[in-house]
Amino acid sequence: MSRALLLLLLLAACTPRPQHHKTAMESLPWSNDDGRQKIVLRQAGVFTLRADGFILCAADDATLINVYGGDGGVSIVGRKQGKTILHMKRRGDDDAVETADVDIYVVEPELDAFALAVGETITFPATNVKEFSASAPEIVSAVLPPDGGMFVITGKKPGLAMLVLLGVDGSQRSLKFEVVGGDKQI
Repeated sequence: MSRALLLLLLLAACTPRPQHHKTAMESLPWSNDDGRQKIVLRQAGVFTLRADGFILCAADDATLINVYGGDGGVSIVGRKQGKTILHMKRRGDDDAVETADVDIYVVEPELDAFALAVGETITFPATNVKEFSASAPEIVSAVLPPDGGMFVITGKKPGLAMLVLLGVDGSQRSLKFEVVGGDKQI
């Protein structure tokens, strides 16, 4: 075997494999001591549970989260840091109502990432922004009023969109928006 090939194989064997690091929008589910599922999500982040038959959701502290969705599942949006219990009901296979409680922990927000619902509007400062561009104007509407003080972002349909801001000093900033749909439950 040639030295170059041997060196290449040795380097390949010694190079550490990349590890998966959870993104801010992923949950970290595991069971608590009492057997309930646990979801950790970021403030202004979203976690979606896909399952058929959801009929009702309620939370002990409804100021911490908003829940959107219906029959096909629910999206949980973190609004304020803290812990609450989400009480969920769904129709089972035999039409019996099943209940489940899930501990929801809302932690610090991810910088420059936001979750909002269809029809929901959020604002943020547009200080020193010269130009902006939305990657998916069909998902979010981005408007900078004539006074230039605050951006107005409105969710139009479910999906992901980026808003790229170009500063007067030439700097660039990207903001990520995830829009969720469905009826507001909490």
